[in-house]
Amino acid sequence: MRTRKEIQDEMQRIQAENPNDPGAIIDFIIRVQSEAGMYWQDQSINLRKWQSYVQAIITQNLTGETKLPPFVPSRIRLVQMIHGDNSVRTQAGPGVTDCRSNKWGAVSVKDENGKYLGVRPHQFEVVAWRENVGEKS
Repeated sequence: MRTRKEIQDEMQRIQAENPNDPGAIIDFIIRVQSEAGMYWQDQSINLRKWQSYVQAIITQNLTGETKLPPFVPSRIRLVQMIHGDNSVRTQAGPGVTDCRSNKWGAVSVKDENGKYLGVRPHQFEVVAWRENVGEKS
């Protein structure tokens, strides 16, 4: 399994080499998820929603354009235990859990103390989607 730093470094390299090709990042994230043992239950529907979700996030990061994803996760599967970055050690996962998504697509889950912990796209697999209505839920 790759470390967070290795994933971030490779993603930055791919963005630098393919500045106008969000598909390159999408392919990379799919590879990382495959390596982590993630899979798609309903490949065609989930993959289309996931690609539109990731493409909106990448467009925001690369161009600064405010593009909301049409769908955001409502339930995710954490493949491994994730830990918070703050000084108070928090953790969540692994397993299927409800999640909270804001209108921009940022995902968070409740940690073991009931507080929300942000989750990066390479750390989860989407189990269920909801239409993005532009509010946190």
